[in-house]
Amino acid sequence: AWFDSPFPINASRAAEFLREEHREPWSRRRTLAMVRAEGDEVVGGVRIRVDGRSALVGFHLAPWAADADAVRAEALGLLVPWLRGELECLVVTAEIPADEPATLRAAEAAGMRCRVRLREHVARAGHRVDLLIHQTVDPTLEDADA
Repeated sequence: AWFDSPFPINASRAAEFLREEHREPWSRRRTLAMVRAEGDEVVGGVRIRVDGRSALVGFHLAPWAADADAVRAEALGLLVPWLRGELECLVVTAEIPADEPATLRAAEAAGMRCRVRLREHVARAGHRVDLLIHQTVDPTLEDADA
């Protein structure tokens, strides 16, 4: 569910992959599993790439997760303050398909603004939707550029 790849892997290999990736305290690229609090079901993953003081966040959710948009929204609401506070990222960027209204609302609530729209970038069953790139920038940086 959390491993964004065209090739499936079994649960023991997935657990081994996460242990290997999390051996160091923090690296430039990190994958976190998204797990439901009730029942410990893994429903997706989030890849975080930190480059200096900037972070790029990308989600992958299980195709069977009917509430994927709500799960993604909740995760984004937790990640943005954590990345800005704990990792002191000045810029946090997230790629969000345009047909995910809960995630878009969560991005706006976290202070993110749409910076880029890639027309019909995301394939869906029988159609395509735009990919919106949202970003939050530390207010002191935005004030300096104003």
